[in-house]
Amino acid sequence: MANDPYTDHQTFLGTQIKRRRDRAGWTQTEFAEKIRFSLDTVKSVETGRLFASEPFAEAADQAFVADGDLIELVNIWNGHQCGRGFGTG
Repeated sequence: MANDPYTDHQTFLGTQIKRRRDRAGWTQTEFAEKIRFSLDTVKSVETGRLFASEPFAEAADQAFVADGDLIELVNIWNGHQCGRGFGTG
């Protein structure tokens, strides 16, 4: 069963990254090279199998010129800005 991008944080973030990558016209390989992460990591993040690390989000944010949007999502869900993890407790 596929993860729901509206209830699963990993899937939501992966969907946002894939959407931005598609808009930029980059393949996963091109994007991986731009952000200096492995192709396997890009695939895993985009499919929601792996939650984007802060360094990954920072690199993606810079590549997309996303004005900190991706970093903010990762930080919120990691509990850095709201005192605890998003949707926990």
